[in-house]
Amino acid sequence: MLATHELARLCDRLGLSAEARAIVETIRSSPPTRRVRSAAGNVSVRYPSRKMGVTIQAESHRVELAGLYEYEHDQQVLEFYDQPPAIKLVYQAKNGRQVGVWHTPDYFVLRADGIGWEEWKTAVGLEHLSQTMPNRYGRDAVGHWRCPPGERFAAEFGLSYRLRSSSEIDWVLQRNLRFLNDYLIKPPLVDQQTAETVLALVKQRPGLQLAALLDTLGEAQVDDIYTLIVSGRIYVDLHAAALAEAQHVQLFADQETASAYVMVDNARTIAGGIAADIPQLLAEANPADLREANRRHAIITPYLAGVDAPSSAASARTIRRWLAQWRLAEQSHGCGYLGLLPKSRKRGNRKHNLPQATLALIDEFLTSEYETLKQKRKFVVYAALQRACDARGLIAPSLPDLRSICEPPTSPPADCQTSGATGCSRGSTLLLGAELDDATTWRPTVRDRPSRSHPIGRRVGLLTNRAQSGPTMGNVLERRFLATAAGRVPDVRPTQLSVVHVGTPRMRASLRAATRSHRRRRRTGV
Repeated sequence: MLATHELARLCDRLGLSAEARAIVETIRSSPPTRRVRSAAGNVSVRYPSRKMGVTIQAESHRVELAGLYEYEHDQQVLEFYDQPPAIKLVYQAKNGRQVGVWHTPDYFVLRADGIGWEEWKTAVGLEHLSQTMPNRYGRDAVGHWRCPPGERFAAEFGLSYRLRSSSEIDWVLQRNLRFLNDYLIKPPLVDQQTAETVLALVKQRPGLQLAALLDTLGEAQVDDIYTLIVSGRIYVDLHAAALAEAQHVQLFADQETASAYVMVDNARTIAGGIAADIPQLLAEANPADLREANRRHAIITPYLAGVDAPSSAASARTIRRWLAQWRLAEQSHGCGYLGLLPKSRKRGNRKHNLPQATLALIDEFLTSEYETLKQKRKFVVYAALQRACDARGLIAPSLPDLRSICEPPTSPPADCQTSGATGCSRGSTLLLGAELDDATTWRPTVRDRPSRSHPIGRRVGLLTNRAQSGPTMGNVLERRFLATAAGRVPDVRPTQLSVVHVGTPRMRASLRAATRSHRRRRRTGV
């Protein structure tokens, strides 16, 4: 339920008057004006609402109860109250006389986009009432049921009055909501390994049938799958098919992917077949691309239907460009939706400007000169590479090009455990930033080169993924390691930290820096 400041902010956004706010406050603070009862044509229901925290009455277990399920699970519905105070409807009767009746609507609903009364009726009942009270119940030009006297009363306060028909009820959604009711009340805990397996399968095979997934995992993971659906980690269109009929239910990673595949299936139905590369093109698109394509499709849909509907979301020139891309994709792939996918990933020159002979020589030098125990600097390797290119008459790369090829991956492999700045290790002992030898190898990401195993058992130094020579541990650190091996807990006092870092060759000073330090001590007499 809304807090006081949230309700005030909603009323301000909707521009409600003081009288309308008084009506809202009265209804929110009042109990139901009457208690509904069962009769020959209806069965009354008491529905425990988690959203409202109270029991809500439904006069019929078919119509009003379906409305309660809709209110309960619609994110746009903020609050709803049953049997609000009666309102007076004034209209002209069938015999021409003006009558005024006190009418108690079924519900008073607070939505994110409006507040007002709502009355539910069966479609058959409305047909009969429209004959006996034509000025109170009737259809508009679009075919929707309206109640003009109720709308006039609500309009005086800036509120709304909606006449709801049983023909509006989505019974597939109602069936699914009741099917998932137990998972909505108290969802069970999901096994992490099962969740990762299910999410990987759904992401790998968009549109996977629920029946196929159940057959793959078995009945033991049924509760986990339905819990993932309720939590939104797996997207299922609850309006499309009943979950009880698993062979008709399709699973997707998110709503954008589902919308894209639905449009492609519609194009396949209309065109009678589409190109074979469409699944691959959709798989290459990320959720952001699909979201943008869905937005573009919503904007150009009226134009595709032949209706000129100017939109403020895009300029006329942009809409013409999207329409041209849609028609071009229809001709080439049989599906216009593909033309709306952004092509930002294809921008720029993504090809190497260096010839293949130069790239092969770079790969050879990286293997024989750079990724070795000698620890040659990149500039030294680059100088040797440049001389080799000049000797063979090849185009030499620039130093930034070589550095970009040698750059390390931005993150360690998933199977490695990192600790601070010590880098990647698996199964090794970490002690004060020093890494012990480990035979584990991993493949660094090297641009446009075949990956090769690279040892990381040595300590990681200033150049990532390159080993440092010299002793791996200082004197104090070595004593602490031996104490650990003997079963004692190492205790390094703060006064010994400087000794540890001095003993560990983390940053080796150059000869020039050491000479400057020696001259400084001579001048100061230290």
